[in-house]
Amino acid sequence: AYAQDADRAAGVTIHGRDKDGARDETNGRKILPIRRIIQDGDDVTFIANARWGVPLAARFLRRLLNEHKELSACAGVALVHSHFPFDLAYQAAESLCSAAKKERTQKEQAQGQKQMPSRDSYLAFRLVRDAFGDQGEEQPDRLLKIEREGGDLEELEDLIRQFNGAGDSAHAWPRSRLKSLYEVLRAEELKAPRGALPSQDGDLFATWKRASASRGYKLESVNWKLLPLALELL
Repeated sequence: AYAQDADRAAGVTIHGRDKDGARDETNGRKILPIRRIIQDGDDVTFIANARWGVPLAARFLRRLLNEHKELSACAGVALVHSHFPFDLAYQAAESLCSAAKKERTQKEQAQGQKQMPSRDSYLAFRLVRDAFGDQGEEQPDRLLKIEREGGDLEELEDLIRQFNGAGDSAHAWPRSRLKSLYEVLRAEELKAPRGALPSQDGDLFATWKRASASRGYKLESVNWKLLPLALELL
Protein backbone atom coordinates (compact mmCIF):
# COMPACT_ATOMS: atom_id res chain seq x y z
CA ALA A 1 0.00 0.00 0.00
CA TYR A 2 2.79 2.42 0.83
CA ALA A 3 4.42 1.72 -2.53
CA GLN A 4 1.15 2.81 -4.15
CA ASP A 5 1.12 5.99 -2.07
CA ALA A 6 4.74 6.71 -3.00
CA ASP A 7 4.03 6.03 -6.67
CA ARG A 8 1.12 8.45 -6.59
CA ALA A 9 3.16 11.05 -4.72
CA ALA A 10 6.16 10.94 -7.01
CA GLY A 11 4.45 10.09 -10.28
CA VAL A 12 1.30 12.18 -10.08
CA THR A 13 1.78 14.82 -7.44
CA ILE A 14 5.14 16.23 -8.43
CA HIS A 15 5.45 15.23 -12.09
CA GLY A 16 2.03 14.38 -13.48
CA ARG A 17 3.47 13.15 -16.78
CA ASP A 18 6.38 11.19 -15.37
CA LYS A 19 6.45 7.74 -13.77
CA ASP A 20 10.03 6.93 -12.85
CA GLY A 21 9.60 4.20 -10.21
CA ALA A 22 11.74 1.13 -10.85
CA ARG A 23 10.10 -2.28 -11.24
CA ASP A 24 11.32 -5.71 -10.22
CA GLU A 25 11.28 -7.79 -13.41
CA THR A 26 10.76 -11.04 -11.45
CA ASN A 27 7.39 -10.42 -9.82
CA GLY A 28 6.38 -6.90 -10.87
CA ARG A 29 6.81 -5.42 -7.39
CA LYS A 30 7.42 -1.70 -7.13
CA ILE A 31 10.91 -0.82 -5.94
CA LEU A 32 11.25 2.58 -4.25
CA PRO A 33 14.38 4.30 -5.64
CA ILE A 34 15.71 5.39 -2.26
CA ARG A 35 18.74 4.58 -0.14
CA ARG A 36 18.14 4.20 3.58
CA ILE A 37 20.89 5.78 5.68
CA ILE A 38 19.45 5.59 9.20
CA GLN A 39 16.56 3.48 10.45
CA ASP A 40 17.02 3.21 14.18
CA GLY A 41 14.74 4.07 17.08
CA ASP A 42 12.66 7.09 16.16
CA ASP A 43 15.06 8.33 13.46
CA VAL A 44 14.67 7.64 9.75
CA THR A 45 16.96 9.14 7.11
CA PHE A 46 17.01 8.33 3.40
CA ILE A 47 18.41 9.68 0.14
CA ALA A 48 16.26 9.88 -2.98
CA ASN A 49 15.88 11.74 -6.22
CA ALA A 50 14.85 15.29 -5.26
CA ARG A 51 11.42 14.93 -6.87
CA TRP A 52 10.67 12.10 -4.43
CA GLY A 53 11.90 13.80 -1.26
CA VAL A 54 8.91 15.87 -0.16
CA PRO A 55 6.09 13.53 -1.32
CA LEU A 56 7.70 10.45 0.24
CA ALA A 57 8.40 12.23 3.54
CA ALA A 58 4.87 13.65 3.61
CA ARG A 59 3.28 10.26 2.88
CA PHE A 60 5.48 8.63 5.53
CA LEU A 61 4.29 11.15 8.14
CA ARG A 62 0.66 10.69 7.14
CA ARG A 63 0.87 6.90 7.34
CA LEU A 64 2.45 7.23 10.78
CA LEU A 65 -0.39 9.48 11.94
CA ASN A 66 -3.10 7.15 10.63
CA GLU A 67 -1.61 3.83 11.70
CA HIS A 68 -0.33 4.90 15.14
CA LYS A 69 -2.88 7.29 16.60
CA GLU A 70 -0.71 8.13 19.60
CA LEU A 71 2.31 9.13 17.49
CA SER A 72 3.29 12.05 15.33
CA ALA A 73 6.58 13.15 13.85
CA CYS A 74 8.37 15.94 11.99
CA ALA A 75 10.64 15.81 8.96
CA GLY A 76 13.21 17.94 7.19
CA VAL A 77 13.99 17.62 3.47
CA ALA A 78 17.05 19.27 1.92
CA LEU A 79 16.75 19.51 -1.88
CA VAL A 80 20.31 19.54 -3.24
CA HIS A 81 22.06 18.80 -6.53
CA SER A 82 23.59 15.38 -7.16
CA HIS A 83 27.20 16.32 -6.27
CA PHE A 84 26.37 18.31 -3.14
CA PRO A 85 28.49 17.30 -0.07
CA PHE A 86 26.53 14.69 1.88
CA ASP A 87 27.52 15.94 5.34
CA LEU A 88 26.24 19.44 4.55
CA ALA A 89 23.01 18.06 3.09
CA TYR A 90 22.51 15.96 6.24
CA GLN A 91 23.10 19.01 8.45
CA ALA A 92 20.61 21.01 6.41
CA ALA A 93 17.98 18.26 6.73
CA GLU A 94 18.58 18.06 10.51
CA SER A 95 18.18 21.83 10.80
CA LEU A 96 14.96 21.70 8.77
CA CYS A 97 13.57 18.94 10.97
CA SER A 98 14.28 21.12 14.00
CA ALA A 99 12.48 24.01 12.30
CA ALA A 100 9.44 21.76 11.71
CA LYS A 101 9.42 20.74 15.40
CA LYS A 102 9.69 24.38 16.46
CA GLU A 103 6.77 25.31 14.21
CA ARG A 104 4.63 22.54 15.70
CA THR A 105 5.48 23.60 19.26
CA GLN A 106 4.69 27.25 18.55
CA LYS A 107 1.35 26.36 16.96
CA GLU A 108 0.41 24.17 19.92
CA GLN A 109 1.37 26.85 22.43
CA ALA A 110 -0.68 29.42 20.53
CA GLN A 111 -3.68 27.08 20.70
CA GLY A 112 -3.13 26.25 24.36
CA GLN A 113 -2.26 22.60 23.66
CA LYS A 114 0.30 20.53 25.53
CA GLN A 115 1.58 17.20 24.25
CA MET A 116 -1.81 16.28 22.85
CA PRO A 117 -2.07 12.66 21.59
CA SER A 118 -3.73 13.96 18.40
CA ARG A 119 -0.81 16.24 17.45
CA ASP A 120 -0.31 16.99 13.79
CA SER A 121 2.99 16.48 12.01
CA TYR A 122 5.05 19.12 10.22
CA LEU A 123 7.49 18.95 7.33
CA ALA A 124 10.06 21.59 6.39
CA PHE A 125 12.01 21.69 3.12
CA ARG A 126 14.41 24.06 1.40
CA LEU A 127 16.19 24.40 -1.93
CA VAL A 128 19.85 24.34 -0.91
CA ARG A 129 21.72 25.91 -3.81
CA ASP A 130 25.16 26.60 -2.34
CA ALA A 131 27.42 24.44 -0.17
CA PHE A 132 28.68 27.55 1.59
CA GLY A 133 25.41 28.89 2.85
CA ASP A 134 23.46 29.97 -0.19
CA GLN A 135 25.60 32.94 -1.06
CA GLY A 136 23.58 35.99 -2.09
CA GLU A 137 19.85 35.30 -1.93
CA GLU A 138 18.88 33.09 1.00
CA GLN A 139 16.26 30.45 0.19
CA PRO A 140 13.51 30.35 2.84
CA ASP A 141 12.39 27.29 4.75
CA ARG A 142 9.04 25.99 3.48
CA LEU A 143 6.68 24.46 6.04
CA LEU A 144 3.82 22.02 5.52
CA LYS A 145 1.34 20.86 8.13
CA ILE A 146 0.62 17.15 7.61
CA GLU A 147 -2.79 16.05 8.85
CA ARG A 148 -4.44 12.65 8.85
CA GLU A 149 -6.36 13.67 5.75
CA GLY A 150 -6.91 16.79 3.67
CA GLY A 151 -5.16 20.03 4.58
CA ASP A 152 -2.04 21.55 3.05
CA LEU A 153 -0.83 18.35 1.41
CA GLU A 154 -3.94 17.88 -0.74
CA GLU A 155 -4.04 21.58 -1.66
CA LEU A 156 -0.38 21.47 -2.67
CA GLU A 157 -0.94 18.37 -4.81
CA ASP A 158 -3.95 19.95 -6.51
CA LEU A 159 -1.99 23.12 -7.28
CA ILE A 160 0.90 21.16 -8.79
CA ARG A 161 -1.55 19.04 -10.78
CA GLN A 162 -3.12 22.25 -12.11
CA PHE A 163 0.26 23.52 -13.34
CA ASN A 164 0.87 20.13 -14.94
CA GLY A 165 -2.35 20.44 -16.93
CA ALA A 166 -4.27 17.94 -14.77
CA GLY A 167 -2.55 15.10 -16.62
CA ASP A 168 -2.96 16.67 -20.06
CA SER A 169 0.44 17.84 -21.32
CA ALA A 170 -1.26 20.10 -23.88
CA HIS A 171 -2.62 22.22 -21.01
CA ALA A 172 0.50 22.17 -18.83
CA TRP A 173 2.09 25.50 -18.03
CA PRO A 174 5.39 26.11 -19.88
CA ARG A 175 8.53 25.98 -17.73
CA SER A 176 9.37 29.55 -18.77
CA ARG A 177 6.01 30.78 -17.46
CA LEU A 178 6.44 28.95 -14.15
CA LYS A 179 10.00 30.26 -13.79
CA SER A 180 8.92 33.84 -14.37
CA LEU A 181 6.12 33.47 -11.80
CA TYR A 182 8.56 32.08 -9.26
CA GLU A 183 11.03 34.91 -9.85
CA VAL A 184 8.26 37.47 -9.30
CA LEU A 185 7.12 35.75 -6.09
CA ARG A 186 10.67 35.58 -4.74
CA ALA A 187 11.16 39.29 -5.47
CA GLU A 188 7.92 40.06 -3.61
CA GLU A 189 8.96 37.77 -0.73
CA LEU A 190 12.28 39.58 -0.36
CA LYS A 191 10.44 42.90 -0.09
CA ALA A 192 8.01 41.59 2.54
CA PRO A 193 8.80 41.35 6.29
CA ARG A 194 10.50 38.07 7.21
CA GLY A 195 7.93 35.29 7.49
CA ALA A 196 5.19 37.31 5.78
CA LEU A 197 3.47 36.22 2.57
CA PRO A 198 4.49 38.01 -0.63
CA SER A 199 2.17 40.82 -1.63
CA GLN A 200 -0.55 40.04 -4.16
CA ASP A 201 -0.81 43.75 -4.93
CA GLY A 202 2.82 44.42 -5.83
CA ASP A 203 3.68 46.04 -9.15
CA LEU A 204 5.79 43.08 -10.29
CA PHE A 205 3.01 40.56 -9.75
CA ALA A 206 0.38 42.84 -11.29
CA THR A 207 2.51 43.17 -14.43
CA TRP A 208 3.14 39.41 -14.60
CA LYS A 209 -0.56 38.68 -14.06
CA ARG A 210 -1.67 40.94 -16.91
CA ALA A 211 0.94 39.58 -19.32
CA SER A 212 0.14 35.94 -18.48
CA ALA A 213 -3.64 36.42 -18.62
CA SER A 214 -3.29 37.82 -22.14
CA ARG A 215 -1.74 34.49 -23.14
CA GLY A 216 -4.36 32.37 -21.40
CA TYR A 217 -2.52 31.61 -18.13
CA LYS A 218 -4.58 32.67 -15.13
CA LEU A 219 -4.22 32.03 -11.40
CA GLU A 220 -7.69 31.51 -9.95
CA SER A 221 -8.58 30.51 -6.38
CA VAL A 222 -4.94 29.82 -5.53
CA ASN A 223 -3.70 29.25 -1.98
CA TRP A 224 -1.18 32.09 -1.85
CA LYS A 225 0.78 30.48 1.00
CA LEU A 226 1.32 27.26 -0.95
CA LEU A 227 2.08 28.83 -4.33
CA PRO A 228 5.87 29.29 -3.79
CA LEU A 229 6.10 25.75 -2.42
CA ALA A 230 4.41 24.28 -5.48
CA LEU A 231 6.73 26.16 -7.84
CA GLU A 232 9.83 24.95 -5.99
CA LEU A 233 8.66 21.34 -6.28
CA LEU A 234 7.87 21.45 -9.98
